[in-house]
Amino acid sequence: MTDMKKIGIAASLMLMAGLVYMLIVGPSPKAPEGYAKASPLSGPLSGGGQAALADRAGKVVLVDFWATWCDPCVAEIPELNALHRKLEAKGFAVLGVSMDEEGDKAVLRFKA
Repeated sequence: MTDMKKIGIAASLMLMAGLVYMLIVGPSPKAPEGYAKASPLSGPLSGGGQAALADRAGKVVLVDFWATWCDPCVAEIPELNALHRKLEAKGFAVLGVSMDEEGDKAVLRFKA
């Protein structure tokens, strides 16, 4: 495994650990100073329809920008799918955003 792959996987695991911690500790009783809603983000779903970050309001959402040509990205997909299944009932969601230009054709084998 190359050093870049190790760094990518380590960074992803650290991010996931932080999100899991936030889910366990729970939400802050009041919004922090300077609180703002997430920026609008939406796009097409593989298989049709639209996905929008706003549809997941009130949840902790990990937005994962990835591509099939990115080996560390591909390596983390099973872990992200497992994390989503484990914490979905607690208000956690993973929203994967593929950067592949081929669209559905490139990403269908990675669908959970």
